[in-house]
Amino acid sequence: MGNVEKDFLLLREQNLLFYRYQLINACKKYLSQGSMTQNQFDQLSELHKIYNALGGNSQGDLYYNKTLALPINNDLEDDFEDFELHVTSKDMRAHENKKNKENEN
Repeated sequence: MGNVEKDFLLLREQNLLFYRYQLINACKKYLSQGSMTQNQFDQLSELHKIYNALGGNSQGDLYYNKTLALPINNDLEDDFEDFELHVTSKDMRAHENKKNKENEN
């Protein structure tokens, strides 16, 4: 494996760790407050989608599924912090190809 491939895998792993951290911390916050706003729910769902697309495991899924049971309360102050991290379409295709190969076996 060349340096470019190693660098790519390292960046992908860093992205996965970042999204896991964001997902789990958001879930813990909403679980402790007992509800979430619609915007928080939408942001959380997007985090979960990207986390899984990057190869996230059941650790994030457990928190996410618990959080889905919370009621939506739009009277809460919506303080979800926006963040920007670019996951390229190449990252997504690589993950999809890996999943497809696993499913073929």
